[in-house]
Amino acid sequence: MLTVNKITSSAGAASYYEEKDNYYFNGADNTQWYGTGAKILGLTGGVNKNDFLQVLDGKLPDGSDMTHVSKGKNTHRAGYDFTFSAPKSVSVLALVVEDKKIVEAHKNAVTKALNEIERMASTRTMHQGVSTFENTGNLVSPLFLHDTSRNLDPQLHTHAVIANVTQNKQGEWKTLSSDRQMGQGFVEVTWNNQVALGALYRQFLKEELTEQGYQFIAAGQSGQWEIKGVPTDIFSSRRKEIIAAVGEKATAKQKMVATLDTRQKKDFSNIETVRQEWKQKLQATGFNKDAIITSFAQAYKILEMA
Repeated sequence: MLTVNKITSSAGAASYYEEKDNYYFNGADNTQWYGTGAKILGLTGGVNKNDFLQVLDGKLPDGSDMTHVSKGKNTHRAGYDFTFSAPKSVSVLALVVEDKKIVEAHKNAVTKALNEIERMASTRTMHQGVSTFENTGNLVSPLFLHDTSRNLDPQLHTHAVIANVTQNKQGEWKTLSSDRQMGQGFVEVTWNNQVALGALYRQFLKEELTEQGYQFIAAGQSGQWEIKGVPTDIFSSRRKEIIAAVGEKATAKQKMVATLDTRQKKDFSNIETVRQEWKQKLQATGFNKDAIITSFAQAYKILEMA
């Protein structure tokens, strides 16, 4: 699933650095710079908080200043939060079973989906009073890997914070294109195609998990799926809230809206106990990851011999 939200200021994005909501990945490489634009600016590896906030404010490492001050306030739009959320069964294997290969598959799928989104990057250029779109093909995006939903269920997800900057062919840094009238700007095109881009992420993820030996079952509209044999209902309190709000037959877009409308403030006062409860819940089902992979492999062998 992919959801897209506007980030109006760097102050509003500072929460991505709160470690209390990131138990599993604490001390790991849970942040990373992504994008050709980031490389041009020398932003690689883990994300430094000061660099992150400066970029969102429009103050770039090469000295470029995209701030726009009005009435003493910087009104430069900071960027957009593209949140890639893994299917529940994937989160269970990654965070409760603690399978690092599943985490890597998620990260790889996010990168591949972002590669497609980066190709769509563009800015607007004025020439002799005429505004045209210029494809730039580069983004500056810090990635934040998180592990918990607002209801304290396991939820593997990545916040790709796409900064509102891109470099044109003349080497100048410009804002990403927006076109409210015709809907042809990068902002509108990606915003209006969240469902399709989310499906693209899931397809990349599914391909890698297939190679690991998993099978899948359909789980909703727009190509949604879960890994066959993985218990998910015991960790689906957030989904139940969303379904209660819009109904089981709601479209993927309606569910995305409900996800925002029904979200609660996270409470991490007893998070270590929550993680132990995850493991106890899964253990009580008798789930065995190796057993489902073995059964799938045996099924394939039987089919090959037939």
